[in-house]
Formats: sequence, C-alpha cells, structure tokens
Amino acid sequence: MGTMLSYNFAQASSMNPQSSYNSPNCVNNTNSTAFYLNARCHNTLTKVSNTTIITDKHTVASAGWHVVTTWLQQDTTLNGTLPTQVWISVSQDGGQSVNNATELALVSNSSDAGKRNLQSLLFNEELYISWEEEVNPGIFDLFLVESHDGGITLGATENVSNNPTTESRDSELWGDLTGKWGLTWLEDLPDGTTIEMDCGRC
Repeated sequence: MGTMLSYNFAQASSMNPQSSYNSPNCVNNTNSTAFYLNARCHNTLTKVSNTTIITDKHTVASAGWHVVTTWLQQDTTLNGTLPTQVWISVSQDGGQSVNNATELALVSNSSDAGKRNLQSLLFNEELYISWEEEVNPGIFDLFLVESHDGGITLGATENVSNNPTTESRDSELWGDLTGKWGLTWLEDLPDGTTIEMDCGRC
C-alpha cells in the first residue's frame, strides 16, 4: 500500500555538531566551536501558496540529533476536492539543516480522501507516524508508517484498523523510553464501540 521513500538533504547533513558554524542559518554568539550548544539556527521547512491549508503540525526530536516535522496539507483550489496529503521534513543534525519537504502518504491520492489526527513518535532512530484516513464516505481507518533511521527512509504505509465499514477515531500514538510503542483508538461498530490497541515491542 506504500513505497519506500528516501531523499537528499538540501544542505550538508554531517553528524558533526560543529559543522554548522559556516552556515548562514546558524549563529554562534560565542564564536567558538567548543561551545556549539550555544548556537541558534533558523530554517524554513516549507512554503505553500495562499490556497493551501496546513494543519496538524507535529515536531519530535531524539538524543541522536534527529528532528522530524510532519504536517497535513491540502490545496483548496478545487473546492477542497484534492486529497489531504501527509508531508515530512527531517533534520539529521539537531535542526542545523533540514531536507527538502517530501510527501509521505501515497495511499489515496487519486481520490479526495480526507486525513486527520496526524501524530508522530521518535525514539533514537525509531520513528512512527500515524493518521486517520477516509476510506469510504464518512468512514476512517487508522494508518501507520515506520522508519528505522530517523525518517531518512520510510516503510510501506500500513492500514492498522483495516475495516472499511466501521469508523476508527480518536487514535493515540504512544511509546516509552524502552522503545515500546503502540496505538489505541475507538472503533464504532454497528452494536457499540470498542477501545482497540495495537502495539510493537510489547
């Protein structure tokens, strides 16, 4: 249901935290590479037209210098009939530089499928991104994408709830410092509502 995605960084993405001092995006008031943690950096992750709506922006970071920002994006030029897209931008050097923003979710781009409730979780280089997507009119399923290198490459999109006749909603993506992660959500059935959980490393 998805494809492996990878991309090149717009700027040099050396893991050396001192490499940004010659970058116009970073200012080190100490003027000393020995105090690189005093540097302040600013980057523009994306720019869209005034007919495009951005919602559900999330940024997560790990101690391994990975910073990942995701958001939902929709062009409104066709009265909202274009699909809502999931976008991602990744930094490998603590935010000193960022890659070109890339569309992540390729599930329903041939339709006007809506997406909502975008969430992300990052532990070291383990990245999980989830959202709810309309699979039938008024019916949403829960989707997940994993990365094991901090968002540099992304696995196939997985439909976690995978029931096109019942509503999946109010999903939560959770994890702990041991690397355990999971999803909980509500599933509206014809005869009631259940709380469902899907977990990894559990």
